[in-house]
Amino acid sequence: MGRWIPVAVATLFVIAMVALRWDARTGFTSLLAFGGPKFEQRLPVLRSLPIAEDKATGYDGQFGAQLAVAPDPRTPELQAALDNPAYRARRIALAWTAHLIGGGNPWAVLQVYALQNLAVWLGLAWLMWRELRPVPDARAAAIWASCLLTVGALDCVRLSLTDLLAVFLLALAVRALATGRPWAAAGAFAVAGLTRETSLLGAAALWPPGKPSGRARLRAAALLACSLAPLLAWTVWLALNVSREGALGRNNLDWPGFGLVRHCSLCVVHLAHGDFDSRQTLGLIGALGLGYQSLHLLLRPRWSEAWWRIGSGFALLFWVLGDDVWKGYWAAARALLPMTFAFNLLAPSDRRFWTRLAVANAGLVLHGIWRMLP
Repeated sequence: MGRWIPVAVATLFVIAMVALRWDARTGFTSLLAFGGPKFEQRLPVLRSLPIAEDKATGYDGQFGAQLAVAPDPRTPELQAALDNPAYRARRIALAWTAHLIGGGNPWAVLQVYALQNLAVWLGLAWLMWRELRPVPDARAAAIWASCLLTVGALDCVRLSLTDLLAVFLLALAVRALATGRPWAAAGAFAVAGLTRETSLLGAAALWPPGKPSGRARLRAAALLACSLAPLLAWTVWLALNVSREGALGRNNLDWPGFGLVRHCSLCVVHLAHGDFDSRQTLGLIGALGLGYQSLHLLLRPRWSEAWWRIGSGFALLFWVLGDDVWKGYWAAARALLPMTFAFNLLAPSDRRFWTRLAVANAGLVLHGIWRMLP
């Protein structure tokens, strides 16, 4: 029973932190981070609704929420409301589900979109705990916390972002592969691609380990094609129907190591000048932890493990992330969330388990809990 205590406490903490965001007038819309220069250009149907306004610059959740209210990116009103319709609309899955669950009612859709990630977090928490049943109690609780309480996971709940659903779908794909259902796994990867396109880096898990026969390779190729097809079709449709002027994401990638070095150098400069804000201190510790995860996965290949095949692609992605991702390093933690899950879930047999887990995750978990506080 001991293993349930820290997990139960952590789960109640996350639920309580979301509940504290409730407001009798604005509901849970503070989780959507409406604000910034686009606030006054929000959808006309939302202008009469009592939406909480972020006192800072707003964040990406506000754009996904508006896609959920009006999921046709061709409409002039939505194109005016989004900072870049084609870029935002590529990650459409969370918006579609919120629109369907909310029945198209704008207020209901906003509340559903705000709370979807809490439901996803709870589902992923249960799934990870189930996967960790064979692991000794203390190690299982530590691995669970290192996955579910990291800044990448909790920021998705706090800011209504898409990354957590993508990881949940990857976890379902791994589960499907483990139970001999490769086509179900391909379906999970396909939906994950519509949630966040980089999720398809994990589709390498569909390729069988070892030296597969010709027939096995053909089936794997078919599975990969089915995984890629929905995102490819959706991207083509967007390219034909939605303007890409001023497209975001151009600085998401850079030459290997350049973005990381600039981020760490900036953190060191701030620290040297006495700026010990969490953005600088935990930004540096967290980046180094992510680097440790990446190197550990790349230097210790375990092709027979589906989680390694998923995590390795993101371990490579770590090195080419650009300034637009590193300027808020928590965005890098979200983008690399599958790598974090892979690293932690492959850790139980490591003889230096506690040291490796602490080095890789301590800063990320501490910052995740800190940012979750109201």
